[in-house]
Amino acid sequence: MRFNKYLTEFLGTFFLVLIIAAVIKNNEGVMGPLLIGAGLSGLIYAGYHISGAHYNPIVTLGACLLKLCKWSDAPGYMLAQFLAALSASYLALELFQDPVTVLHANTPYLFVAEILGSFFLVYVIFNVAAVPLNTPNSYYGLAIGTTVTTLAYIFGGTSGAAFNPAVATGLGLINFVAPSDVGCIIISNIIGALVATAVFYRLNKLHLQKSIQR
Repeated sequence: MRFNKYLTEFLGTFFLVLIIAAVIKNNEGVMGPLLIGAGLSGLIYAGYHISGAHYNPIVTLGACLLKLCKWSDAPGYMLAQFLAALSASYLALELFQDPVTVLHANTPYLFVAEILGSFFLVYVIFNVAAVPLNTPNSYYGLAIGTTVTTLAYIFGGTSGAAFNPAVATGLGLINFVAPSDVGCIIISNIIGALVATAVFYRLNKLHLQKSIQR
C-alpha cells in the first residue's frame, strides 16, 4: 500500500531530523556524528522492507532513475520527507528553545563539500542496497549509517554535512542551518546524487537485473 510507504518515509525522516536537531542543540561534539549514524542505521533497518527507507529526496530521485522506485511514488515520497523534516524541525524548536550557533559556510566550499558528500552517500546506498549480487544482506543499514558518520566528520565543519534537501530545508527554517545556505545545499545535493547515480549505473549495469519496482 502506498500509504504505508509514505508513512514509513515520514516517520524515518521525522526521527532523523529530530536526532540531528538534538545533536546540534546539545552540542554533542565528537559524539554527534556517531549518534546520527547510529540512529539512521536503526531507522533504515526499521523501514527498508516497507518503503526502501530513502528518507532523502535525492535517494528517491536516484532510485526512480534506476527504476528501483516508481515515478508515480516519487511525489508522495518527497512530500512525506519534506513534511516530516518541517514537523520535526518545529518540534525541535519547541523542545530546544534556546538559540544555537548557526554555521555560516563559505559558499564555494559548501557547494563542493555537499556535492562530494551527496555523491559518496548515494553511491554507497545503491551499491550496498540495490546490486543483486550484494542483496539481500544484513549490513546495508550499518554501511549507510557509518557512511553518514564519516561524512559528518569530514564535511561537518565546512558545510554542516546535510546531504539531504529535506533535512536542510527543515533545519534552515528554524535557523539550525543558515537559511541563506539552503538553496545552495539543495542544488549541490541534486548534482552529487545525479552524478553518483550515473556512475553507479555505469559500473553495475552488467550486474543489474530487471528490478521489480516497489
